[in-house]
Amino acid sequence: MKKVLILSFVILALAFPVFASDFDTSGSVKNGDVGIGLNLGTNTGLGLKFGFGKFDINANIGLSLVNLGQYSSIGGDVSVAYEVYDWHIEGPHHIPITVGLKTSMFALFPYNRGSAGFYWDILAEGGLEYQVPDYPILVYFRLGLGIRIFPDVWFAGSGSIGCLYLFDY
Repeated sequence: MKKVLILSFVILALAFPVFASDFDTSGSVKNGDVGIGLNLGTNTGLGLKFGFGKFDINANIGLSLVNLGQYSSIGGDVSVAYEVYDWHIEGPHHIPITVGLKTSMFALFPYNRGSAGFYWDILAEGGLEYQVPDYPILVYFRLGLGIRIFPDVWFAGSGSIGCLYLFDY
């Protein structure tokens, strides 16, 4: 099993640069790019990004630990984001600023007390992205505030940081 994992890692390491996206200095993930990587935050797990110029679709699926380990959840979220400003720093360095709408769904499992159940949130989300010059790497930070609409109406929030590897599709 260990040999299979190492061989899979080597094959992926060789294949990633072949299918990697061309670097685009316009600010957004260029039209036709797909990003796959690690998302840390409200959902810790797989992060995805589908680029359509200044308009993007983001998705995350994973696990969360909330309330200092009293609860665990599995869930996912999907958001649409639009680049409202591209902050140019110097040379090819820039930070696109995005706003959008996000829906988040997750199932909560208590360890020893509390209520298990299904939850659904709708959030307004803002974010910052940074594309590493000359490499198909995207780093992001996102915060969202909104309302929980199921099972009860309540305030909701989310936050995440992550890193994606960009591919052409």
